[in-house]
Amino acid sequence: MAGGPDAEAFARLSRYVHLMAENTASDTERRGCLLAKGAAELAQHDPTVAQRSAETMTALLTLLRTEISAAQRHGDIDSTADPERLRPFC
Repeated sequence: MAGGPDAEAFARLSRYVHLMAENTASDTERRGCLLAKGAAELAQHDPTVAQRSAETMTALLTLLRTEISAAQRHGDIDSTADPERLRPFC
């Protein structure tokens, strides 16, 4: 296991998952749900909202896939595992 950009991929993934869990647990007023539902409803009627929402999700999922692949190359995640199936839900 060499250094390089792949060496910290698992740590970055772990921080992301922990941050999402902490944010979800602390969102007692369910603002995240409100934001997601609002964007979903607006996207049905506003092409700009739909496009921006899709672009944001695509970028996030691409970033997660990239980090998972980097962690696989570094040996921190099974190299035979499918990065698409390992991505945390956003």
